[in-house]
Amino acid sequence: MTGNHHERAHATWSASASARLWGCPGSLALIASLDVPDKESEAAAWGTAAHEVAEWALQRPDQDCSDYPHKIVKTKAHEIEVTEEVTDCAQEFVDYVRGRLAEHGGGATLLIEQRFSLKDLDPPFDAGGTGDAVLLLPKWDMIEIVDLKGGRGVVVEATNNKQLRTYALGAYMANPGGWKKVRATIVQPRAPHKDGRIRSEEIHVSDLIEWTAELMEAMAAAKAAESNPTEHLSAGAHCTFCPAIPTCPAVERKALETAQTMFAPEGIKTPPAPETLGLERIATILDAADMIQNWLNACRAYAQEQAELGVEVPGYVLVEKRGRRAWAKDDAEVATELAMEIGIPADDLYVEPKLKSPAQIEKVIGSKRKAEIKHLWETKVSGLNLARADKTSRSAVVAPALTMFNKEE
Repeated sequence: MTGNHHERAHATWSASASARLWGCPGSLALIASLDVPDKESEAAAWGTAAHEVAEWALQRPDQDCSDYPHKIVKTKAHEIEVTEEVTDCAQEFVDYVRGRLAEHGGGATLLIEQRFSLKDLDPPFDAGGTGDAVLLLPKWDMIEIVDLKGGRGVVVEATNNKQLRTYALGAYMANPGGWKKVRATIVQPRAPHKDGRIRSEEIHVSDLIEWTAELMEAMAAAKAAESNPTEHLSAGAHCTFCPAIPTCPAVERKALETAQTMFAPEGIKTPPAPETLGLERIATILDAADMIQNWLNACRAYAQEQAELGVEVPGYVLVEKRGRRAWAKDDAEVATELAMEIGIPADDLYVEPKLKSPAQIEKVIGSKRKAEIKHLWETKVSGLNLARADKTSRSAVVAPALTMFNKEE
């Protein structure tokens, strides 16, 4: 098993950061000037664990992700438990890859975690990436690159996706042949999308080569921004995973303008009440909500890091998290003492086993027998969420107030 995803180095112009580098030419130089440490969030570590499990399964055609032998995946900064959610996410990716190979039949080649470089294009930066799964499909004159997305907060589009197209270009250059088209596929099991959890863009090789000129222009813009990066910063959705977000002036300005909040010498002015803004303005604010929240989270994390290093943060102090009581000894030892010395009956010491979920029971009986238990479960909806109409696969429902009004009529 190759594994160790967290130890793999990224190129300066990494395919995974293409959208940010493209949308904000000054970000690369800003990050370098700040000497921003490469930190790993828990969400990123979770994704790394899912990739590790998926790679393990793809290397063993007779096994699935649920057979993964390790309960813990160690990443740069975290230890992620391989739960059912991790294996389900990874398995959907594995099933798609295996399905495409079976659909093609003989002659197909699977390359797992293939590294590629764009150095033959003579770019101004070290540029490249790693393809989660690259499929060489000669019967269809096609290369397909399949990218696993473990996230559920940011829904990724497949069409005109700069990261995917960079992967597609890299895979095409790394695997010479008479290919006519390249297909880039996203598998994002935990994020609903109107086009489904698995979606693709297919591009002809001639169009991909033409697009390469745009990529080189974006790289040239980033190179030109090195002399004065702050003049070439642009805030937007591409800022989500930027390591410089806590100190980026463009993000701060955009976030405050969008939220209509301003800093003043006497403190922070209260933003206007939502009902005074109008729904069009509210929609604009909601569209920027992720960026604003990410910026706030990054600011809080940066301030805490500085405080833990001994730097004074005006008006803030470090405090301990609220503690939760836990047994100070081994469970069996505590149980013995509670039974023998305290006199608690054994039946009162343990919580009764909880019935497995429908998904867990389906694993026990096998997918072919799913229909036999369908009458035993139901999908319970706990409420409503407001979602972008063009970014959800769920059907719109009638507002409760309108339902009540119709009933009265």
